[in-house]
Amino acid sequence: MFTTNSLLDPFFTASFFEPRVYVISDSEYKKIQEKKVIEQVTVLEQRAETQQRQLQATLDAIGDLRKQLPLSGEKEKETETT
Repeated sequence: MFTTNSLLDPFFTASFFEPRVYVISDSEYKKIQEKKVIEQVTVLEQRAETQQRQLQATLDAIGDLRKQLPLSGEKEKETETT
């Protein structure tokens, strides 16, 4: 019988479409999960630090803009005279 091997053969075999199952020990699973959690915590901490810096920059900008308001200067004069 004539058969040809094609580069596409692995894509059409039954084993290609079947899900792959890996069995690992509980301790190995816990290590993997712990590593994932540590990575997530690190990412969230970095995100929080970035957002804190952005918040401080925003608050500084608000303070600078308030100093430029003409009303803030007039209010200061009014409080000085009373």
